[in-house]
Amino acid sequence: MQTIKLGRILTDVAMGPFGSNLKAENFQPTGVPVIRGQNLNEFYVSNEKLAYVSPKKAAGLSRSLASPGEIVVTHRGTLGQVSMIPFFPKHPTYLVSQSQMRLAVDREQADPRFVTYWMRSRVGQHLLLSFAVQTGVPAIARPTSSLRDYPIALPELGKQRAIADLLGSLDDKIAANQRAASLSRQMVESIAETTNNYVSLGELAVRNKRTINPAKLGSNLVMHYSIPRFDSGSPALEPADSIKSNKNHVERASVLVSKLNPETPRVWSIPAPSKEPFSLASTEFIVLEPSGINQSQLYAATLHSNFHHQLASLVGGTSKSHQRVKPEEMLGCVVPDVRTLTDGQIELLETLVQIETQAIQEAETLAKTRDELLPLLMNGKITVREAGQEAAAAGAQIPSKENEV
Repeated sequence: MQTIKLGRILTDVAMGPFGSNLKAENFQPTGVPVIRGQNLNEFYVSNEKLAYVSPKKAAGLSRSLASPGEIVVTHRGTLGQVSMIPFFPKHPTYLVSQSQMRLAVDREQADPRFVTYWMRSRVGQHLLLSFAVQTGVPAIARPTSSLRDYPIALPELGKQRAIADLLGSLDDKIAANQRAASLSRQMVESIAETTNNYVSLGELAVRNKRTINPAKLGSNLVMHYSIPRFDSGSPALEPADSIKSNKNHVERASVLVSKLNPETPRVWSIPAPSKEPFSLASTEFIVLEPSGINQSQLYAATLHSNFHHQLASLVGGTSKSHQRVKPEEMLGCVVPDVRTLTDGQIELLETLVQIETQAIQEAETLAKTRDELLPLLMNGKITVREAGQEAAAAGAQIPSKENEV
């Protein structure tokens, strides 16, 4: 495996538009999609919450148009964001925004999926951030030339493809689990909407106010439910002494509802924890324990869209990015009276919540396996065949044509 400069395998590198050439007033409901930082959190560019510009506007910014198989990198702002446009994307072309740049890989020398995985790996991220300047807004110094000088360990093309296929199988399974969890959640909410009766949340739940200093648990592994982990899709299993502030101590089957920025609904169904690992939750969540109902019924009630509209109207705080709802006001909000659901509906709720929980847990296992295999594959410490056995054991469907090069 040779280490080369990225510029040797690039056919093109281009920045996003100059600031004055792309403004908020240029955005419209449809047209050519604009890739921004929020679309670069996963391996493939996300199509969620895209902005759009007119085809005419996009044509005037043609150097910033990205095509299938190209890689998009943030060069200013949240550094380290790297995603690839799928070979068969939802849109035929995308416009990168002012804070991003696009890289086109010579596919006769490199698989763009492998390059993307390298740049998202721990080593790749460290190398990418080494080009950053920390004065003012974080940015990559001389982005175009820096990315051309960026070092990458590149095996021969066949092995690149084998590694990309293997890691891609893990990502595909993770995505399938996330879709299953999302569908189950939507069905839970729809069951709650079948009732025409409403009550205050406080009639269905009590607030758990128990907190704990994680340092008291030493290096024991705990299941940590935090705002960032909710946004990424799953909790984190981590040593307690790595968590630096007091947390909610979740001891029973509960529902977590974020009091922070409730215009972005964050509701988490937490199964009854065993003694080990302990379950800890950020104090930005309000921990609700069911009262007179089961956990799946409470979860259904708190997923209801009208509940979150109420929360958004109750926020307080001077900072728009850190507005919160008071716990007592949350408990006063009106939710569907899930006590009126039939036995059959309650049984279905319990099944759906179990499916969602299992899908999330499996996705977490797969993501952990991927993140462990990625550096080992990149530095040649494990063969593709050995990594495939690990991935299969974690539940991934390994491509049948995978081979050892």
